[in-house]
Amino acid sequence: MTHDPQVTALLQEAMRAQSQGDPQAAEAACRKALTIEPQNPDAMQFPRLICRHSGRLEEGEKLMRASLQINPNQPHPWNNLGNLLSHQGRDEEALELYRKAISLNKDYQEAWRNLGLAETKLGLLEEARKSLGTALELNPGDVHSLYGYLSDYNVKPGEWVRQGDPVAFVGDTGSLSGPCLYFEIRVEGAPVNPESWLDPSKKLAGSTAATEN
Repeated sequence: MTHDPQVTALLQEAMRAQSQGDPQAAEAACRKALTIEPQNPDAMQFPRLICRHSGRLEEGEKLMRASLQINPNQPHPWNNLGNLLSHQGRDEEALELYRKAISLNKDYQEAWRNLGLAETKLGLLEEARKSLGTALELNPGDVHSLYGYLSDYNVKPGEWVRQGDPVAFVGDTGSLSGPCLYFEIRVEGAPVNPESWLDPSKKLAGSTAATEN
């Protein structure tokens, strides 16, 4: 789809505003883009993040579904809608959306990850192992760290570990080819940028228990 240059500029403005922590300005730019191109799928998708963070989940879902009506052959919107539904506890519905995203791009790593997490939440552990590969979860209260595509564990379920302890070995189990590591931090169930947790001055102190998936 060829976009009006003004729409492209507005979407870039929205991304800048969002990255700078100004969701109101980001949403305003997207809304303005939609007045120029009401059927622009990118302008429809972006506000769903804003709607999610502001608690307007039904509005975000409506925008995402409208975007998919226009452009159903891109995997990212299906994955994004799955995330929105998962955030509402609608994991069975999200599961099908992640599968749809993967059917459109079998190498879509994020969708495989999300599928594995949804399967884990629903107790589909064998399916999750295939989607996510051998995985390890560390769970100190409200903060969870998840490591995927491992070759083996260096801890047992329930074992307490401390900062700096080797807990597992990098591998290529699951859906990806070649050695790699999936790493995620979630706070109260919501994914966060792990960069600050990798800063030695900001690492979580103390110990935590391990869970194998």
